[in-house]
Amino acid sequence: MLSEYVLLMKADQTGSVGMLSASSEGKAACSAAIESLGGRLHAFLPVIGAYDVVVHASFPDDVSVVVASHAWNVAGMYTEAMRALSPAEMESVGEMSEKLIATLHKENKVSHELEQR
Repeated sequence: MLSEYVLLMKADQTGSVGMLSASSEGKAACSAAIESLGGRLHAFLPVIGAYDVVVHASFPDDVSVVVASHAWNVAGMYTEAMRALSPAEMESVGEMSEKLIATLHKENKVSHELEQR
């Protein structure tokens, strides 16, 4: 199963020449790199602001994302990757958090009672 990631990319002076072709040529190069690692490109969006491109892609694992990020960094495209969570994963986070909080409260109450003895 592939996990989804959002990648924020910013060209340095070396990469800025490549950014001039960040339309279909840049998208094709990005897609080829991701696919070579077993992933899939969902969106390649040149943007205005602190970053030059936002990429939404799926990768088979975190190592593949690190490999892609490293390769792009070497090529002059600083890349910051973030793992995106699905709604189902967020529901699990909520459920697991509630259980952990209840456990911590229970343990805190027990330790507080022991301190009072």
